[in-house]
Amino acid sequence: MGLEEPTSYHGESATSFQNSPNQKPMMPSTVDTPIPRITLRAFIMALFVSMGGLLFGYDTGQISGFQQMDNYLQRYGQRNSKGEWAFSDTRAGLIVALLSIGTLMGSLIGAPMADYLGRKWSITVWCCVLIVGLVVQISSPDGHWWQMVVGRWVTGLGVGGCSLLVPMYQGESAPRHIRGAMISCYQLFVTLGIFLAYLINLGTYTLDGTAQWRITLGLTFLFALMLGGGMACFPESPRFEFRHGKVDSARRTLSRLYGIPENHVRIIEEMNEIREQFEAETEGQKWHEFLTAPRMFYRIALGMVLQSLQQLSGANYFFYYVSFQSYSPYH
Repeated sequence: MGLEEPTSYHGESATSFQNSPNQKPMMPSTVDTPIPRITLRAFIMALFVSMGGLLFGYDTGQISGFQQMDNYLQRYGQRNSKGEWAFSDTRAGLIVALLSIGTLMGSLIGAPMADYLGRKWSITVWCCVLIVGLVVQISSPDGHWWQMVVGRWVTGLGVGGCSLLVPMYQGESAPRHIRGAMISCYQLFVTLGIFLAYLINLGTYTLDGTAQWRITLGLTFLFALMLGGGMACFPESPRFEFRHGKVDSARRTLSRLYGIPENHVRIIEEMNEIREQFEAETEGQKWHEFLTAPRMFYRIALGMVLQSLQQLSGANYFFYYVSFQSYSPYH
């Protein structure tokens, strides 16, 4: 009599995280039930968002086949000393390399854009940029090889933005115990995209007219629309939401991806980790700490060396030029 019954919280709690990201949360009553290995939401996100890797690989793998197709050679190539249609080294280099230059620029621009628009909608924006590049390429008139070059560059902007944001979105959203595997799906889809482009080029090589290469190029629209439009069905990154004061939404997203209640011990640990990282980043920091902080130089050097050795292995040569170098009348 006269005593209030204790309230049991399942999910939202009156003692949960406050709306201010900088305010330390009070510890709610918690549960510690078993955590599912992977939820359907997390599985779908891993496969669907990795479509960004498929776009990268597909754009990488298609161009070497294009440069061996009769129609592509006649429209954008030039006659050699034997009177045959072919690509010179300069023209082939421009058509191929402008995609990579675009990806570099897109990845550099993508980071500040993601901080402003969010990871989710930035991916959609870059897919729209990629589609613009595809339109420029596929509408290039006969002889206007420079328009194809510009189209490849614009497409590269979209591919580069997606190549930065897709792993970022996956890393910030994935449950801790499958985070590495989920991000690895991106690289797997890059390889799958290269393989798929080769197969489609092989199937369209014997067709007549512009269908030889426009079918392969046009299918990129499908992948870009699937990724860009599908992102509307996915939640924003929990870490981005937390940084912008949407603490409850961030916790709710983590709960759904983990498949556990919002007052679960793991969710509270994740939210504490996000808050501590946010507070550390908002404190006064010196620019050189990315090198002088504990083990940061080692981490940066390791990443740079691994990426450099991967490029120096010469794998990209085969992706971009092997078909051209094997059959070009200029060689």
